[in-house]
Amino acid sequence: MEDLVSIIIPVYNVEEYLKACLSSVCNQTYKNIEIIVIDDGSTDGSGKICDFFGNNDSRIKVVHQKNSGVSHSRNVGLNLARGKYISFIDGDDYIKNNMIELMISNIKSNYDLCVCNFNIDNDSNIKCKAFKINENLTLKDYCNQMLYGNSIEGFVWNRLYNKSILNDIRFNEDLYLLEDLVFNIEYLKKIKSVFYINEPLYYYRKRANSALRRGITEKSCNSIIAKWNIIKLLEETNYRKSLFYQKLNILYESEKLQKNFEVKKIEIKNLEYKNIIKDIKKYLPLVFFPSFFMIKPRVKFIIISLFPKRYMKRIKLNENK
Repeated sequence: MEDLVSIIIPVYNVEEYLKACLSSVCNQTYKNIEIIVIDDGSTDGSGKICDFFGNNDSRIKVVHQKNSGVSHSRNVGLNLARGKYISFIDGDDYIKNNMIELMISNIKSNYDLCVCNFNIDNDSNIKCKAFKINENLTLKDYCNQMLYGNSIEGFVWNRLYNKSILNDIRFNEDLYLLEDLVFNIEYLKKIKSVFYINEPLYYYRKRANSALRRGITEKSCNSIIAKWNIIKLLEETNYRKSLFYQKLNILYESEKLQKNFEVKKIEIKNLEYKNIIKDIKKYLPLVFFPSFFMIKPRVKFIIISLFPKRYMKRIKLNENK
């Protein structure tokens, strides 16, 4: 009998896109799936659409809850999942009808994780995100690509996980930025192999009002906290290149936020962020480390330190484009 795959779909106010999402999942060529839909307190018609699909497909389990965030929703799905393999899909995205079939056929060939390429759908056109890369990635290459490459990013929705390896890994519910990446780094620490499918099987909708497209705000402190968590996880591995980059990156990002808050006269009350900022200062010598590796974040750090107002003006112009 085919192995059961649990597909977890968090949903929040996406009624315009939800039917396409659920239809693409229900029409998979791989039939032995359970579809766990978490309605995270939607205030539009999303909940009714979830129930409609749930009443017409016995493989769908719908959970309605008060609004608690995407990480909590995914954790609820993980706790309910019965499948041998786990997949995540966002409620406003959709997938090719053979995505699960292709991914499970590869992960069962003695791999711990399967990742696929994806298309970006911005309502006006669809384009492929990634360059073609070696399908049999080393774990170091996978980590490097996930953190600063052009091909693999830290999302969870274009991956198929082995539930027995996931075990007690859960999403950090205190994070609302980069929570996917932290989750993937935790999983990376427990695996021995990964397979990459160059064919784009997932369609990611890039919407102007989505959380990832918001401008720089005080909430961006959460990004620094997430990156700090990633550094702590990487320090327990031998992925030195990725760790070096992440330290440079958090140094630049923290400086950018600090200057932005100073220019806008924003008072930061997040104590965890304040404590992390103090610790980040110890990475300052990396900016002048005698290596040509990662020149860009070094230069950006120096520029924003010396010319904060000019740099912030440039960022604002880019955000309004």
